[in-house]
Amino acid sequence: MNFKIKSHWCKWRPQERESFESVFGKVMIVDIEKDKKIIDEKITKDSVCFVIPSNPHCNPEYYNFLNKNLKSLNTNRIINKIEYQKNAFDKIETFKVWNEKNIKCPKYFEFYSKEDFYKKVEIANFSLPFLLRVTNESSGKGSILVKDKKDLEKSIDWIVDFYNNKSVTKGLSGMMCVEFIDTKIVTKSDKNFSYRIHVAGDKIVSGYARVSIGDNWNATTADMNMPFEKVAENFVNFNLKLQDNFRNKEWVKQVEKAAAVTGLDAISMDVIENEKGEPVFIEVNHSWDAGYYHCSIPPFYNPSKPELVGFLIKNASWVEKNLPNYWYFWLNKRLHFETVFRNCKEKMLQDGRWKN
Repeated sequence: MNFKIKSHWCKWRPQERESFESVFGKVMIVDIEKDKKIIDEKITKDSVCFVIPSNPHCNPEYYNFLNKNLKSLNTNRIINKIEYQKNAFDKIETFKVWNEKNIKCPKYFEFYSKEDFYKKVEIANFSLPFLLRVTNESSGKGSILVKDKKDLEKSIDWIVDFYNNKSVTKGLSGMMCVEFIDTKIVTKSDKNFSYRIHVAGDKIVSGYARVSIGDNWNATTADMNMPFEKVAENFVNFNLKLQDNFRNKEWVKQVEKAAAVTGLDAISMDVIENEKGEPVFIEVNHSWDAGYYHCSIPPFYNPSKPELVGFLIKNASWVEKNLPNYWYFWLNKRLHFETVFRNCKEKMLQDGRWKN
C-alpha cells in the first residue's frame, strides 16, 4: 500500500489521485497530525509516500513537528523528503542553496529587526528599488516593494510588524531584503511577467506565463484581475516565449538544475528572465495550485478565470498547435500528473530508491 501523507486541510487536485495510482498503485491518505500509528505500523519498505506537509505557510515549528514524526519512515520511496522541505518553505534556505550551486537568483541579505536592516543595507550596497519579504509566504503576500527613500521607513515598519505579529511567521529565522528585478525593463514596455514552472524528477513537466501591467510588479495568475482582453496579447506572447525556452537546451538545463539542487522531487518554481534571456529564480513551492474539485471550475480547474477559460476554449486549435506543452501537460490535468509521478518513479529508479 502507498500513502499520501498530508495535513488535515489538503485535498487531491483534479486527476492527481488517479494519476498516482496509475503509476504506483493504490494509495491511502493519512493525516500527519492524526494518523501517527498508521504511519508507524502500515508503511513498509515497498510503500511509496508522497509528502504534502501543507500547512501552506510552513514555519520552523511545523517543520520540526514534521521532522520528528516523519524522518523515520520505514521506506526510502519518498516523494519530497522531509529533510529538504525547508528548501521550499523558507526562501532564505532556498537562496542559500542556489547561491552555493551558482544558480541565478536575486541578490539578498537576511535581517532580524529594523536596526539590523539599517546596519546591513549599507554594507550590502543595495540600491532602490528593492523588496522586503518574510521568507515563507508566496503570491506576493508578506512582501512590499520599496521604490524610494520616502517609502523606506513605513515599509520597514510594515514588514517587521508582519514578521512579529503573524502566526504564519512564528519561529522564522528572519526577513529578507531582495534585489528587485523589474521585468518591465526586460520587456521594454509597461508589462510585467513571470513564469510558473513545474518540475518532477528533475525534469520540466509544464509551465505557463503570467502577466501584469504597470505598477503591479507581482505577475501571478491571481493578479491578472483586469479584463483579460487587456492582457490577452501579452499572455499569448509570453507563453510563446516560454514554449521557445522549453526548446532551448541550455535554458532547460538551468531550470532543471535549479530544481535538482533543492533535493525535492516534485515542485513548482517562480522564474523571471534577465535582459540576456537567462532564467532567474525567485522561489520554490513544494506544491502548486492545479485547482480542486470542490472549489474550481472545469474543464481546466486551473486556470479557472472565466475570461481566460473562454479564450482558451475559443482558440483551442491554435493553443494546441502553438503552445503544446501548455495544452497537453498543464491544461490536461491527467497527463500533467501522470508525467509528474512517472518522472518521480524514474528518478527513484536512477538513484536506487526503487528496484524492479
